[in-house]
Amino acid sequence: MYCPPDSMANKSATIKKINNELTEQITIHVLPLDVFCEKFGTIDVIKIDCDGADADIILSGKESIAKHKPYIIFEDMGLMDFPSIERKYELAYQFLQSIGYLLFEIKRHHLEPIETPVKGRYANIFAAHCEH
Repeated sequence: MYCPPDSMANKSATIKKINNELTEQITIHVLPLDVFCEKFGTIDVIKIDCDGADADIILSGKESIAKHKPYIIFEDMGLMDFPSIERKYELAYQFLQSIGYLLFEIKRHHLEPIETPVKGRYANIFAAHCEH
């Protein structure tokens, strides 16, 4: 992971080096979401806040998401300067929609339906399977 130095007040680590302030590197053990979810009987809600890696996590949990159909709340960082990350968000949206999810941007006082990843701005996304 990439993280800012201890002297930085507002800290956030990412698995992608998305800005030059992330000067420190740490090694972590990563599990695919499907492997992590094997430990649980039922999954009702998944909340992801991983600064640019949310789509990677969704894509690593396809079997669990398809099986349990949980509500999913995640961040779409709108990272247009990183085509590989942007493409993964497109794939995550397509996957969720292909198995019956509706996606909404969480606004201040309402949910706004969306179909494609946001571009050039940050957004919180709520995904619900149509059966909900």
